[in-house]
Amino acid sequence: MGRLLFGFFRCRLLRRLLLGSFLLGLLSNCLLLRRLLFGLFRCRLLRRLLLGSFLLDLLSNCLLLRRLLFGFFRCLVLCLFVVVVRSASAYSAYDDPPIRVARLNYMEGRVSFQPGGESDWGWATLNRPMTAGDSLWTGDRSRAEMHIGSTAIRVSGQTSVSFLNLDDRTVQIQLNSGTIDVRVRNLYRDDVFEVDTPNLAFTLLRRGDYRITVDPNGSFTTITLRDGQGQINGGGQAFLVDGGSQVQVSGTDYISYDIYDLPSRDNFDQWSYSRELREGHSQSARYVSPELTGSEDLDRNGIWRTDRTYGAVWVPTRVSRDWAPYRDGHWAWVDPWGWTWVDNAPSGFVTSHYGRWAHVNGGYGGGGWVWVPPHREANQQDAYAQRPVYSPALVTFVGDSNSSRDFGNGGGVAWFPLAPGEVYVPAHQTSPTYITNVNVSNTVVQQTTITNVVNNNVQTTTYANQRVEGAVTAVPRATFVNAQPVAQAAVRVAPSAITVAPAVHAAAVAPVRASVMGANRENATNTVGAAAVSAPPEAPGGGSQPSGSGQGCATATAGSFRAKAAGPASKSRQAT
Repeated sequence: MGRLLFGFFRCRLLRRLLLGSFLLGLLSNCLLLRRLLFGLFRCRLLRRLLLGSFLLDLLSNCLLLRRLLFGFFRCLVLCLFVVVVRSASAYSAYDDPPIRVARLNYMEGRVSFQPGGESDWGWATLNRPMTAGDSLWTGDRSRAEMHIGSTAIRVSGQTSVSFLNLDDRTVQIQLNSGTIDVRVRNLYRDDVFEVDTPNLAFTLLRRGDYRITVDPNGSFTTITLRDGQGQINGGGQAFLVDGGSQVQVSGTDYISYDIYDLPSRDNFDQWSYSRELREGHSQSARYVSPELTGSEDLDRNGIWRTDRTYGAVWVPTRVSRDWAPYRDGHWAWVDPWGWTWVDNAPSGFVTSHYGRWAHVNGGYGGGGWVWVPPHREANQQDAYAQRPVYSPALVTFVGDSNSSRDFGNGGGVAWFPLAPGEVYVPAHQTSPTYITNVNVSNTVVQQTTITNVVNNNVQTTTYANQRVEGAVTAVPRATFVNAQPVAQAAVRVAPSAITVAPAVHAAAVAPVRASVMGANRENATNTVGAAAVSAPPEAPGGGSQPSGSGQGCATATAGSFRAKAAGPASKSRQAT
């Protein structure tokens, strides 16, 4: 019994020992696990710390990158701003002239002309370009006709008319007194054509026939629309006028109007209509744009032929055998272009200011000279698609202020016409865009050629017409600057002197007063001898622009008006 108990006791002790050993082992394992867990915890904490440090570094780098990007962006914006400002300043320094002018193409009786900025009047000259600031006055029983592209402006007697503005998009005419008839064949999009009188501004909105009359006192304006549509602005009011009616407007601060049926045509209307019919049958419209100012006179002064090199060319038929382009006429100073050729021939305006001249073999009726018109695409259906660009004279001068060559007594000036494909460079600084347009609109030439001629030394350029016999025209300096006839004063120049002299873009000659006013000789149609040049009476109200002039006036009526009932006139109305 004692042995059994002792054995049992030892067994229980053993189990306790075993249990204690197990618990100690378990405790040891727990401590180890704790250490492991603690180590793991520390490792996770370390990773978090590392992650946090990485994120802080990343944030710092992002902030630094942001600052760098912001600084770069500011620098880029500043650079772009500088480039834009410098480019704008550079282009603002250019003074591009308008691409169109008015041409005085017909005179009858006493017609006087006043250049812009001048106080004196002189006799008008055919083919004289007219631009903003120029004025025209027709005496009693006199008439005149001007063209701006396909638009004709016909002037009756005792009429004072001025150009307030004439640029690429706007024609603004001041009619102080008298009558004009405006025939509009084409209006480009965004074009503005406005006639201002002492009491209103009349905007021509469509193609049509518009007659405007201002009484001598400037108290009322009569507008006759046989065709077209216009808007009257005056006295703070605006209203439309449709074709097939006549309206008489009186008053200035507060205008009123009377509406009439169309009157029968008087002598001036019949003359204007006959001139219009003459232009409506032009054969030259098949070869050149009607917007080419002066093209209406090509049919009666030459013929069209087809050349193997240039295609359709125009050959002058009313010239002498020794004739050459830019010889029968004179030079004038016309702002803003400078030296401008004024040709004597009716066809001389379009052939002097557009296209190029070529001397071809085969002897056409013009002594070998043919005019190559501005290039026109064969598939171009719209004759008005491309705007022509006017040039004062498409020539190159020979010799400069440093040249020892004497082209005529007292130091002369010499020039010859540019050939097709040769580059015209304006005498004063213009934008590259203008130089490109004035060339590509008048001849077939590559942009690379234009750039090379403009940027390189011009003496390296070979000109086709410089070596053509008789092509170079030279006159004494006095003839050139005093607007005297060139043909009578032209001097013969030896070919050797021409080939060694430098070719330059501009004549190194300063203008004088006669360069602007002209020789002031009596025009060919006058029969009054050396009578003093007539000037218009002072414009009513000092010739100021009416208060209602300008675009953007609100239309006062819902539609347009016209006379409906037969009879001399409707009731007198006031514009509301």
